[in-house]
Amino acid sequence: MKRLPSLLGALKEANIIAGFALRGDLVNQRPDLTRKILSEGHEIMNHSFSHPRKFSLVGEQMMRREVESFQELMRKKFGYTPKGFRAPHLMRKYDRNLFRILQQNGLYDSSYVGTGVSLIDGVTEVPLTSCPDHPCVCFDYWHHFQLPLIRSSLTEFFKLWEILFAGGDFVNIFLDPRLTSDTLLSEMFKRVPRSYTFSQLRNIAARSA
Repeated sequence: MKRLPSLLGALKEANIIAGFALRGDLVNQRPDLTRKILSEGHEIMNHSFSHPRKFSLVGEQMMRREVESFQELMRKKFGYTPKGFRAPHLMRKYDRNLFRILQQNGLYDSSYVGTGVSLIDGVTEVPLTSCPDHPCVCFDYWHHFQLPLIRSSLTEFFKLWEILFAGGDFVNIFLDPRLTSDTLLSEMFKRVPRSYTFSQLRNIAARSA
């Protein structure tokens, strides 16, 4: 959460509305930042309450508690009902129980890597955009610079970023605030074609429902 004030400033300066996948325990620790995110018009997504390390293995009861505790916290403390869900660590296998929980809570999902909005068990899936070089994983800073087997340069990272816009009309990426500097964000903004518009995932999901 320490990086959020600076990132919010960078987004405001660029006049960009974004989405933040937050975990409930951190929301409880920094309600001031949560209110600031909302006051500036950004979307907040359900990222579970405590961010279990192996979310796909916790079982239906724990999944429900993780998802619904976050929803309850946001409603009671901030008068805000999240519309989207992103799984912890972006690492989970398909689980019918989870999609039933998401459907019952009116949540779209944005945890899978793929192309094109789809419907899974009655839940709208807004996929993360895959990396042009590594199509099984999403395009993000972490896998390019934290994984020892890849170790991209910034030049290569920005080259792939530009390729994404040449290959399709929808780009949905995840950036970890802890790893995203203001300078990196600014350089990424500069490379977004003027023909593109920024849209919140909840609006994309609503149009596709």
